[in-house]
Amino acid sequence: MRQDRFLQGLVLGLCLLAVAAVVLVVNRAGSEVYFNQDTPEAVVHDYVLALQRGDLDRAYGYLAEGEGKPDWLTFRRWMSKGDLKRGEASVRVGEAEVKGDEASVQLTVFSTTSGPFFGEEIMQRSDEALLVRQDGEWRLSYMPFEFWGYDWYLNVLPPPIRKPQG
Repeated sequence: MRQDRFLQGLVLGLCLLAVAAVVLVVNRAGSEVYFNQDTPEAVVHDYVLALQRGDLDRAYGYLAEGEGKPDWLTFRRWMSKGDLKRGEASVRVGEAEVKGDEASVQLTVFSTTSGPFFGEEIMQRSDEALLVRQDGEWRLSYMPFEFWGYDWYLNVLPPPIRKPQG
């Protein structure tokens, strides 16, 4: 009789722990919030968060004005393409280096890959976001390909280094 109560208590305790874990997971999901600050790091964070939430109007507002900026329809089409890896990618925003009206933000990009000869694998690489200050606000001019169109703002990337011929 005493063992039955012990077993019932143990099962009840495990059920309570499971319910608490589910509640924590559900509450944490979607708990990311916009920073709403005008720092390079906050702009990168808010842009990625807007993309993840499907708030394309907000995400588009973080793009720099100028040559190479996609129009709204091109941006929407690009972000709606099924082959984009945003859903399989996340980013850790690092520190910014600001030089006048330009900034670079160090990023660690995590992406999930899978293939016929290996299981699902999480890859990690270093990259950066580039921003320019326009009308007193930071705007994006480059992000890693998971969050960006390959042909946007091509003129902001440095020219390739060429070896002298001779």
